[in-house]
Amino acid sequence: MDYQLGLDDCKSQIGISVLDIESLSRAINAMYIYQEYTGITDAEIKRYKESQNSRFFSWANIIKLNDNSKLDINIYLKSRY
Repeated sequence: MDYQLGLDDCKSQIGISVLDIESLSRAINAMYIYQEYTGITDAEIKRYKESQNSRFFSWANIIKLNDNSKLDINIYLKSRY
């Protein structure tokens, strides 16, 4: 989301991803660096650190939303094992 625009200017889509270990590590480091500004708690960061991303291949998908008020999706992750 571009935080300089209003919600009416946003695209009607969502992105979902499973980060690889390196990307997850960078994200966690950024959480610590910007923790004071974002308000993220140590408990929230801990959940990221305890994630099981290494068990799965990284994955990303963009889902375009129609004018539906409800969206049901299935996400299938590919296990490394």
